[in-house]
Amino acid sequence: MSYYHANIGKSIKVALAMRDIKNIELAEHFNVLPQQVIRWKGMKDHSFHRVQDFCAFFKMSVDEFVRLGGAEG
Repeated sequence: MSYYHANIGKSIKVALAMRDIKNIELAEHFNVLPQQVIRWKGMKDHSFHRVQDFCAFFKMSVDEFVRLGGAEG
């Protein structure tokens, strides 16, 4: 049996690095302070709606984005 663990905070970190985007750019897009981006990057779980928002920002599918922070087990 296969299952999937995802760390959305890690997905955010990896996507930012892949796209060479700074925390401030993500913060400005979501109209939050950069400290909120730091919190998001430290959180493993996020609402699905927020994950969809991140996917739209990074121009990735949900599957692509989630896999950035996951490991199959």
